Amino acid sequence: MNQQGEILAPVGNFEMLHTAIAYGADAVYFGCGHLNARSETAAFSLADIEHITRLCHRHGRRAYLALNTLVYSKEIELAISYATHAMAAGIDAIIVQDFGLAVALRRIFPDLVLHGSTQMTIGSPGALRWAQSADIKRIILPRELTFQEINSYTREAHSIGLETEVFVHGALCVSVSGQCSMSRLLGGRSANRGECAGPCRQEWILFEDRTVIKEGAIISPRDQSILPDIAELVATGVDSFKIEGRLRQPTYVAAVVSELSRALSGKPVCLQKLLLAYNRGGHYTQAFQRNEDGTDFLSGEHVGSYGILGGVVVDIDPIGGWLYYRPDDAASLPGDGDVLSVRTPDGNKELASSPARQIKTTGGLVGYRGLHPDVLRKLNRGDRLYRMTDAKFEQEVKTAELPRLPVDLTLSSDDEFVILSAQLDNDFAVVVSRTTEQTPDRPPLDRERLTKQLNKTGNTPFTANRITVDAAVPIRLPISAVNKLRRDVLAELLELLDKPVGRTSGPSQACPDINIRHRIAGKFAAPLIEINTADLAVKNASQAEVEVRVAYPVYRYPDPLPDMERVHLALPVQAIIDWESHHPGQLSDWKKEQQIISLAAILPPAADLTLWLQWDSFLENHSTSLIDSCLTQQMRQPIEATTKPWIHGDFGLNVINELSYAVLAKQNMASVALSPELSVSETKEYVNRIETWVIGQENKQIHFSELSEPNGGVLLQKQTIDLLQKFPAIEILAYGKERAMYMKHCPVGLRRKGCTRCLGHSYRFVNPRQEGQDFELHCHSDRNCWTELRAAEPTDRLAETMDWIGKRAQQRRNIRIIWRIEFTKENSSEQKRIINQLIS
Repeated sequence: MNQQGEILAPVGNFEMLHTAIAYGADAVYFGCGHLNARSETAAFSLADIEHITRLCHRHGRRAYLALNTLVYSKEIELAISYATHAMAAGIDAIIVQDFGLAVALRRIFPDLVLHGSTQMTIGSPGALRWAQSADIKRIILPRELTFQEINSYTREAHSIGLETEVFVHGALCVSVSGQCSMSRLLGGRSANRGECAGPCRQEWILFEDRTVIKEGAIISPRDQSILPDIAELVATGVDSFKIEGRLRQPTYVAAVVSELSRALSGKPVCLQKLLLAYNRGGHYTQAFQRNEDGTDFLSGEHVGSYGILGGVVVDIDPIGGWLYYRPDDAASLPGDGDVLSVRTPDGNKELASSPARQIKTTGGLVGYRGLHPDVLRKLNRGDRLYRMTDAKFEQEVKTAELPRLPVDLTLSSDDEFVILSAQLDNDFAVVVSRTTEQTPDRPPLDRERLTKQLNKTGNTPFTANRITVDAAVPIRLPISAVNKLRRDVLAELLELLDKPVGRTSGPSQACPDINIRHRIAGKFAAPLIEINTADLAVKNASQAEVEVRVAYPVYRYPDPLPDMERVHLALPVQAIIDWESHHPGQLSDWKKEQQIISLAAILPPAADLTLWLQWDSFLENHSTSLIDSCLTQQMRQPIEATTKPWIHGDFGLNVINELSYAVLAKQNMASVALSPELSVSETKEYVNRIETWVIGQENKQIHFSELSEPNGGVLLQKQTIDLLQKFPAIEILAYGKERAMYMKHCPVGLRRKGCTRCLGHSYRFVNPRQEGQDFELHCHSDRNCWTELRAAEPTDRLAETMDWIGKRAQQRRNIRIIWRIEFTKENSSEQKRIINQLIS
């Protein structure tokens, strides 16, 4: 491995895999089937896992399987079958997003190495500590971090035994990873399921109040590259340098891996090679790492591969088939076969493109021949020409061979036998030997002839590094016997090298043959819940009142709040801090006047260390007197059940299966919000499964082996227990404008220092090509100018919710339900109507 850290390359097909190995990647990551963040567009089959792992290990590289999507309950079996095959193949690690699946896999496969995906949103000190408690070995840090934050998080991670991994090159998501619902809300294609349609690359119109202030690709970021300044990242102590791009081409992998290797060895980076491989907007950005934004963050209107500006068209000869352009000072000349693109003077619209059949220079101009005369007649002087590919480098990549494995061969002899030993000249401690009998009637072979024959490694992956002929007596063999000895030794060496180093723990057969409920109960749920008919009697209770949590996720102090009573209230933690700092004690008094059941602080998914330090300090000092609980979008370290503020798992945790519920129960979270990705029918099924799981098929008694009493004691004797008080409540969205994105980018003021333009204004995103695809934009100038998009139209499940409430009231239930209402721009009377409609 590179001494500065691991070079981790993306592979979406076998050509990319061979290229990554050939150009020096230390490790690769890939997906299998549809349970990965690039879905089936860049995924291998289950049968490919062993071949990929074997090829990587043969060359001393590591292979990581990406299972980095949310996993529905019905897919848990499939996900475990992927892990089963990967473990049997000797996979080096599995990358996961779904934390329920992550914990379950560790229980089933104790030897499994887990990496926490950036989709898991591990972007706070508390989330890091949770990852450590879950036996995750490596965290892929959020892309939004600055160099200083990367340094801080890496130091913290190393102090508790975690590795860190950082994306150093490739495409950026404008939203916090794992927190983007825009594609799902627009067309049902969930980014958390590897199906993102890329709506951030589309054209949008931004309204300030009723005035258009921007339009175009206004939330499409450039690609990033830290390669030119990799030394700054190396200084943070990061363990792995990750390249984005499983949907790219082998040429892209070759260019980025080779240039990253050069950068890590202290050599200058060839930006032209990187830009020709792929870029958006003509150059790369480091806006997140530098904590900058501005227009340089955005790709511009040309959101696809941009290429390199070659020059400006000055003359066109349709009859001769030539286009002449004046070359840009910084551009190198294209070669025959390079694809060239002609665009409008602003560079945004492509007019024509083709491979160059012929290139010539004349009078300071460059002539390009490759376009049809009819196409040339439609072009104009002043159009711009861009070089898109490097045909010579593409051919080099196509013919690149996998590196040969250096092997040391030693030939020795005595009166009876000839012995050939082979040892790999690398980190593998692999030595094999073969013996054959001397042929006394044969003339002895000289050292030169023996060396020549042993050098013939042929089509094997080996190359003879050192050949030693150490014959105590002359070697008497026919040449065919020497060749057979060499072939047999190398074949045995390859067999040993390719032997899967599978794990012995976990299931030995494919998961579909195993009952998943038994697997969960036996391997995962048992440490949390144990059936014991002798210890406890269960009070099969019903939920007497409708519990409602009214949340104002974009509320900003001192905006007014309507009168409300007997509800759980949730406000952004920053708004609570501002309220308390301006008028100490006023919020507490208002809370009592309104008979608010509890006040929760909403903790955003922002990976902003300065904000987290501020929030954690405030919560530590004000929790007992003001704040009853927190709604967290990120995992937190385990807490005591009696510790205040109580922690509630919010929608940002993306809970869609029972395993995640069990993990949060183990964390002593007071409630678990189910992801709005679940439909109403799926939500009902989920709740029914949890209640069945909790009480058992026949409502038998339950022994809570590790759940604490409210007074801190432990249940050691037979008691009557209300299950509503022992398991986390389930929180379900009844009404609200869903969050589509949470961004470290402000389309209004571009996060410019001191900007307050957003104050007093209302903002709206509109899709000009599709009626009804509108979003509210909320700017958080009080939170370092992070912003969020919310659907303009609410997810309104009130009618279905009230019908469900009525049916539940007639049944005996054992899990509390908290119905969530979220308000953004609804007026006071509309808010009261919705709240009263649900409660009544």
